[in-house]
Amino acid sequence: SGRSGNGDHRSRFKRLAWVSVLRTSIDQGFLSDAIADTAIDVTYDLPNEVTLVVGYESDLMAAVLNVIDNAVHWLGTSPTKPRRLVFSVSQSKKYVRISISNNGPLIDERFHARMFSPGFSLKTEGSGIGLAIAREAMRASKGDVAFDAEADETTFAIEMQRAPQK
Repeated sequence: SGRSGNGDHRSRFKRLAWVSVLRTSIDQGFLSDAIADTAIDVTYDLPNEVTLVVGYESDLMAAVLNVIDNAVHWLGTSPTKPRRLVFSVSQSKKYVRISISNNGPLIDERFHARMFSPGFSLKTEGSGIGLAIAREAMRASKGDVAFDAEADETTFAIEMQRAPQK
């Protein structure tokens, strides 16, 4: 399955402070400019006590960047004001789930099953690899990315294993 060497050339599989990875993904580079240019209000609804997760930092960053990039694109097409991007977190004994929601256009139900398929895109200029990369990256970190069809707004959830308590 070609996964055996995964991570050898990347950051180490380690304990991660996911909040710093999340904020770095948003605050640096093209995304912060795109968020500002699109006039998006970013809200963090995060717990006071932040749990560490285990995984590859580069995988978490790839997943976050791809999900946010899509959100920024679709918010930019929306007349809705204010445009909102909300990060919230839920935690269980084993997992940390980071939900990324936006109040842009909803995704038609007929596309839900295909969203993570390589080559599938609803963007005119889209390559259709962003969500496929995000999911593959998170699965390499023993996590996942999923679309939350039950949410009121367009929401993707990134799930990672909690780091064992030391």
